Amino acid sequence: MLFAFFLLVVIAPPAHAGTYPSSSLCATCTFTPGAPATANDIAAAVVDTAAAAPVPRLWPDVDRQSAPTHILQLGHPRTATTLQYEILCLLHKIVWEGEHVECRWRSARWEGIFTGAHQVIKSHGPSEAAIQNISAGRSNATRLWVFTTKAGQDQSVKQRVARMNKNVTYEASVETVGRLGVHIIYEYQQFFNIPTKLMDLVYEYMRYWDILRVCCGPQMSEDWRQALLNNTSYRPHHSHESPAYPACEMYDLDKVEELYLNSVLMKRFSLPSKFDGTYCSRCSANIQKRHLKFNEHCD
Repeated sequence: MLFAFFLLVVIAPPAHAGTYPSSSLCATCTFTPGAPATANDIAAAVVDTAAAAPVPRLWPDVDRQSAPTHILQLGHPRTATTLQYEILCLLHKIVWEGEHVECRWRSARWEGIFTGAHQVIKSHGPSEAAIQNISAGRSNATRLWVFTTKAGQDQSVKQRVARMNKNVTYEASVETVGRLGVHIIYEYQQFFNIPTKLMDLVYEYMRYWDILRVCCGPQMSEDWRQALLNNTSYRPHHSHESPAYPACEMYDLDKVEELYLNSVLMKRFSLPSKFDGTYCSRCSANIQKRHLKFNEHCD
């Protein structure tokens, strides 16, 4: 009895709000910067320890029996790979809610070996070693689905997937993304069998994420970057009439950050984020002040 009481005292998180350092019980959890983690946050996040109690699922009706355990996202740079990867990572976290889900980028040298029970891997490869390992069943993946992106009629990525003896579950083209925008998330619904009400929560998150991706940060739209720099000699990639025109000037980006940070799935999964409510303002100011180029840190 004394030993059981000791375990309860040591293992159970406090019931009051507070800030939990990364070295605490939730060493593998990632919390939103600037937001103190509460006991509810701990319960909602992934706790990778045998001592932790099972996390109750908010969406127990989501089908896991036919869902993938591992996802590979492939595509050439600048073909909306990041958008597809973000969608897949979020859907995988929903399907395997309460389990440890890892989403990672791997270089073209990645050899096709998965190292976790539930993973989403993004790569601009795949390498020859990855093709051979996945083809031979040496990837450590139980049920592997492959998603790809492309521009125009390019079939090179799909051809490499075929060499893995895998089918492409869904391929998103740059043209389709330009036409549908963030509504492309509903194209993925049929594969994961996620109810529409839950997909609407995915839309809430992705709506703000997409605006911030295009209008804020080191990889923002070049059209918006040059507008910030007041470069009158720059020729925009997209006209105002184009569906791909970012229209960043019409957003209060600090407000978009706030809405993003308070979206249901952002809070449920305590997703890592560089945004804090004023990041975009600081980034834009630094781009103007220091004339920063693509992929140069702006905070």
